[in-house]
Amino acid sequence: MKWYEKANHQRETVVASRVRLVRNVKGHLFPNRLSEKERRTLREELQGALSPLFPEDGYTYLQTEILSERERRALRERRLINSTLAGHEDPMGLFVSDDDEKSILLCGDDHLRLQNTLPGTALLPAWEELSRLDDAIGEVLPYAFDEKYGYLTAFPTNVGTGLRATEVLHLPALSQDKSFRRLTSEMNRFGIMVRPVYGEGADAMGALYEISNQKTLGLSEAEIIGTVQRMAGQMATQENKLRKALREKGGASREDQAYKAYGVLRYARILTCKEAMTYLSCVRAAVADGYLTLREPVNMYGLMLKVQEDALPQMGGKTPEEMRAILVRTALPDLE
Repeated sequence: MKWYEKANHQRETVVASRVRLVRNVKGHLFPNRLSEKERRTLREELQGALSPLFPEDGYTYLQTEILSERERRALRERRLINSTLAGHEDPMGLFVSDDDEKSILLCGDDHLRLQNTLPGTALLPAWEELSRLDDAIGEVLPYAFDEKYGYLTAFPTNVGTGLRATEVLHLPALSQDKSFRRLTSEMNRFGIMVRPVYGEGADAMGALYEISNQKTLGLSEAEIIGTVQRMAGQMATQENKLRKALREKGGASREDQAYKAYGVLRYARILTCKEAMTYLSCVRAAVADGYLTLREPVNMYGLMLKVQEDALPQMGGKTPEEMRAILVRTALPDLE
């Protein structure tokens, strides 16, 4: 079972915590400076050195250039590679754990990109696990490191610790509040970036937002983790206060909205991605706020991942909109 399929944490405002490290091997050019042959050779060397750390019974190894463009985009939707790399056919390697929590990308923008994702508020545990993996890799591969600047990376924004800490929040109330833009601007002053997980600006889908650090140089890992966790906690608190105020205001409008959203998801035969994301977001908030009670727990964020265009299963004669509706109808439990 993938981490996002597990039903725990489905009521929390903080949906997931992710930490990422970028590393390069001493004595080798960055991947974008290598020829295709040199890049392929380096990837084979890295795979050989790291394979003992990632046994076949817990990890899958992929060579991204033999994947279809749709399969690479699906990896992007699962946040295993970034959007730039998803559009490239450069030879890269990817170790990914069976539950999708841990992944190690070889020869992407940097030689190594290590990532660990856990459900709920779990930045510190996610970092501790990844730090142990980083130490184990560092014992078999010498990292490019400078005493003044820290870990050397392909992009200056990653120099230093090479750490990007991210919390994914579900903010259906706060993102619609007039204070949201001011709040995100204030976050930028502290080196924290807030951006939609899916879509941009007014077209953001599902009210899902990533809160992450922009700076890695001059800060320790503990400072980065602490700042992101604190800022994400403040946003989660604001979201919960707004939702509480809406509940106390009462009225049948929110309950009616919740039941309508559930009805569309449960009975629609065609669903666009935006429709599915909007209604799943509404139902997730309604379950957390007590407007709806499902007979069985379900991870709404997991469903949001699965309804993305390239994550959908393919079936002869069925359009993506039809497949999305079938997927949601099948996964959504009855109401009590």
